Amino acid sequence: MKMFALVFLGLCSVPASYAAGALARNPNNNESAVVVNKGTKDDAIHDAILACGSDCEIVTTFQNSCVAYAADHKTNSTVYGYGHASDVASSG
Repeated sequence: MKMFALVFLGLCSVPASYAAGALARNPNNNESAVVVNKGTKDDAIHDAILACGSDCEIVTTFQNSCVAYAADHKTNSTVYGYGHASDVASSG
């Protein structure tokens, strides 16, 4: 049986000055971390790597938008995907 994790974030109602986010993923096991509501893209990247771990890499950053992430957490799987939308209504 495959295990999937799904993260969906709606940043559509957040003030623009605090709407930077980043998604980090560990390529070895698909573990992930998402941060939102950061003041800058660099802050979001820093905090996503900190939350995910040193083996993680940034998958995507986003600003004033929504993001979704899904991954197979089966051992040694590298299957994952993500998407962006300008608002929750457009994502579905």
